[in-house]
Amino acid sequence: MVEKTKKTYGFLYGFVILFFVFALRIVPDDIILLFAIGIFCIAPINQTLMMYIFSFVWCLEAVFSFGITLSLIISVLFVVKYTFFCKKVSLNAYEIFFLLLFLVIGMSNFLLYGTLTGVSICVYFYASCIIFHKLISSTSEEGEAFLKTILLMILIGFIEGTIYGYCEGTSILRWIPGFGYVKQLYGTLGTSRFSLYGCIALLYPLYFMKKNISKWVVFAIISIIVLLSVSLTAVVLYIGVIGYYILSNINLKRVTLKGVITVFCAICVIIIIASQLSNISFMEPIMLRVDSMVNSIKYGDLNDATTGRTELTNAYVAMFKDGNLIQKVFGKAWLGYDELVGKYSHNSYLDILIYSGVLGLFAMFYVQLKRLKKYYKTNNFKVMLIIKLILIIGATTVSTFSAQYWFGLLFI
Repeated sequence: MVEKTKKTYGFLYGFVILFFVFALRIVPDDIILLFAIGIFCIAPINQTLMMYIFSFVWCLEAVFSFGITLSLIISVLFVVKYTFFCKKVSLNAYEIFFLLLFLVIGMSNFLLYGTLTGVSICVYFYASCIIFHKLISSTSEEGEAFLKTILLMILIGFIEGTIYGYCEGTSILRWIPGFGYVKQLYGTLGTSRFSLYGCIALLYPLYFMKKNISKWVVFAIISIIVLLSVSLTAVVLYIGVIGYYILSNINLKRVTLKGVITVFCAICVIIIIASQLSNISFMEPIMLRVDSMVNSIKYGDLNDATTGRTELTNAYVAMFKDGNLIQKVFGKAWLGYDELVGKYSHNSYLDILIYSGVLGLFAMFYVQLKRLKKYYKTNNFKVMLIIKLILIIGATTVSTFSAQYWFGLLFI
C-alpha cells in the first residue's frame, strides 16, 4: 500500500500527470515515455506498484517510435525491483507450474515466430502474482485500502485514456441499421476492451466512495463514457455490475415489506424508463443495436446477432480440431491474426486454446479458482469476484489474451 504521508506520493503524482500530458498529445511520445521510465526507476517500491497498475490502460498506445512497448519495459523493471529490493514472493506450486508451462510455450513462440509476446505473458503473470500475494497477506484494513488504491489508479487511467482518445481522434465509425454511422468511443484499448476497463472503474465509486453527490457524479461520468462505446458487451457488463452491486448490498435479515415494495416500484420505473432510452441521443444507437440483435435472434440468424462472431468461432474451433494430439494438449504457440480466416477470433478463450492447448486453458481457470478461494477469506471478495467476472465474461467477445491490461489484471 502507498505510504500515507504526502511526500511519498510525489513520484506517483508525477507519473499520473505525465500521462495526462501524454493524453493531450502536445509532447512527442518518446520524451514522455523516457521520463515515465525514469520516474518508475527511482520511485519507492510501493509507488512503483501503483504506477504499474495505472499503466495497464496505456499498454497498446504507449509505444516507442522504435517499436518497444512501455508495458513490457516497466513490467520487467517492476519484477526486477520487487525481486531484488523487497521480500521475495513465494509462489505456490500451481503458480510455478503455470509460469513454467507458459514460459516453455513463450520460448516456442519466440523461436517459431520471432515475437516476445509469449515471454511477456510470463512477465505479466509473475508481476500479477506479486500484487496478488500482497493483497492476501495484508490485514483486512490494509488489503481493503490497497484494493481501493488499485481501483483509483484504474479509474484515473480510464479517464485519461478517454481524454487521449478524444485528442488523438481514435473513435471509429460504425454503421447502425436504422440510424446511420455513429462514432464509437475507442479510448486507448478499443471499443469493447475500453468499456470493459470502464466497468471495472465503476467499482471505485460504487464500493469505495462515500454516499454523497460526488459518488454519483463520478458514477454518472464513467457510465456515459462506457455507453458511448456503443458496445453490446459494454451494455451487458454494465447491467451486470449494477445488478451485482444491488444484490451484494441486500441484507436478507433486514428485508421488510417496505423494502420489497420499494424494489418492486424501482423495477417498474426502470422498465418505463427503458422504453424511453432511445430518445436520449447517446443511447439511441445502443438501443437500435439491441433491437437489431433481438430481431436477428428471432429469425434464427445467430451469426448476425453476434456480428459475425459465430462464424469466426466455428472457423477457429475447426482450426483447433485440425491440430495433432500434441497441439491440442499443449497448443501451437501461435498468437494473433489468422490469414486463412481473415480476422481475429474475437474470443480470448479460443486464442488461449490455440496458443497453449487444453492444458493451458485448464491451468488458467484453475488459477482463477485458487485466487477466488483465497479472496473468499478476505473483505475484498465481493469486489474481486465482480472484477474476475467482468474480465472473464468480457473476454468471450474480444481477443484480449496477450494484452497486459487483461492478462495482468485477471491474475491479480
